[in-house]
Amino acid sequence: MHTRAAVEGFDTCRPGVGRWPTPCRAGLGPWCCSILMWLLTGLGSQVLAPVLAPAHVQTAAPAPAPAPAGADVPKASAPITEADARRISDAVTQAYSLEHEYWRNPARFGDWESLYAHYRRGFSASIAGEMTDFTLGSAGDLATWIPSDVHVVHYDGDVALAWFRTPQDFIEGAWSFQPYMVVRLRRESSTDGERWIVDWATDSATQPAP
Repeated sequence: MHTRAAVEGFDTCRPGVGRWPTPCRAGLGPWCCSILMWLLTGLGSQVLAPVLAPAHVQTAAPAPAPAPAGADVPKASAPITEADARRISDAVTQAYSLEHEYWRNPARFGDWESLYAHYRRGFSASIAGEMTDFTLGSAGDLATWIPSDVHVVHYDGDVALAWFRTPQDFIEGAWSFQPYMVVRLRRESSTDGERWIVDWATDSATQPAP
């Protein structure tokens, strides 16, 4: 299991902002995981990201579940502008930074609802709930990391697929993740306007093709 101190260095990997894997296995991976894992259950090879842990690992973290039937990302991908790719990359980085932000100052979040609202800034409602339960039930253990580089491999206007590398500590440690974390994002409307949120994630032994 990774403690906050053990992964503190990943904060410096932040590419400006860019699940997770990130911060995530949920990286969602893992980020977040039955939230998570519909993005990041069965996390042996599923994550959230955040996003959480593999089924074969004994841990209190929820395991990411497979995406619902019919929820696969379409094969066709629309052209994506540099600006859209940056917004998606930044959304992944932000989502996978949320767990780290909590542990920098847990006193900011006085109850379950405030921490849930924090995670909703980057994750779907189900993943945010799982991440909230995991965080409040842990003693500084981290389920996510901040990705140093996020690659967008699919985009259709409302759905995007991206991947980032899994840190060695999360590959060889208790999480036993595969080398790559893959996350799906959906465009969501909020009181602050539209935003991209991570709604599914899994780890992968191979690098996703463009």
